[in-house]
Amino acid sequence: MGSKLHKNDVAAVVVLYNPPADVLGNIDSYIGQVDVVIGVDNTTDLDADFRAELESRGVEYLPMGGNKGIAAALNAGCRRAIDSGHSWALTMDQDSTTPEGFVDGLATCLESADSDRIAIIAPKWEQAGGLTEETVAECRDLLWAMTSGNLLRLSAFDELDGFREDLFIDRVDFEFGMRAQREGWRIAQRQDVVLLHRCGTLKFVTFPIRCYITDYSPVRRYYMVRNFFELKAEYGKEFPAWLDEERGYWRKELVKILLAEPKRLAKFRMMLRGWVDYRRRRFGSYDELHNS
Repeated sequence: MGSKLHKNDVAAVVVLYNPPADVLGNIDSYIGQVDVVIGVDNTTDLDADFRAELESRGVEYLPMGGNKGIAAALNAGCRRAIDSGHSWALTMDQDSTTPEGFVDGLATCLESADSDRIAIIAPKWEQAGGLTEETVAECRDLLWAMTSGNLLRLSAFDELDGFREDLFIDRVDFEFGMRAQREGWRIAQRQDVVLLHRCGTLKFVTFPIRCYITDYSPVRRYYMVRNFFELKAEYGKEFPAWLDEERGYWRKELVKILLAEPKRLAKFRMMLRGWVDYRRRRFGSYDELHNS
């Protein structure tokens, strides 16, 4: 690894939720690049055979006792990594796969003289089924980064009191990154280190419009809308480039949902409910808010 990072400094934190069998292959892709893998389980009742396979690989199993959301799981995993003496966490979604030398490549961003305030080192993200982007052998600063595939400096995590758990899921990583920058931390991206990431179910449709759709579930759209408005209120003026990109994203998504995605009525209903809950300051798990 880079001169400022050793394999023994890094614990991978992977969040599990009803994991299919191929998740084991994803974990295998980076288990040899870190000191330990911590599998934080948001599943209510994990399959015993799957857990046995995890433990046979030396994965440290950390159950959450049910779905507590991505932020709570990340916080639990990162705190376990701190307790076990690690200084960095490789935060992974269960459906992400790393190439050989992935962590080593990210660590090269620490070789610059001004790296002490880097809180996050992110890869380039390649959407599974999408278009391959051009890569460049350099590091550059980002305004935000999604969680999967990041090296997270645990001293920054500790200083910032972790991820915001009441967001539950979606935009949790963006909120953490913008809060980190507010406190003087940096987010770096290594431009030639690529993570293969599966974000939703990406499909190309040709009618009535030609476009890629992700087809997120209605409840996922609820979280996306609710948390977007919360981040807009908190960070929109401070990070106008993020807000412009989010607005552009939503303009396109609304057209796709209306014209090309299934369950459009259910999705719009849940998006409206997300906006209403934001206005009422109701955060946390949708199920706990609406099904209790």
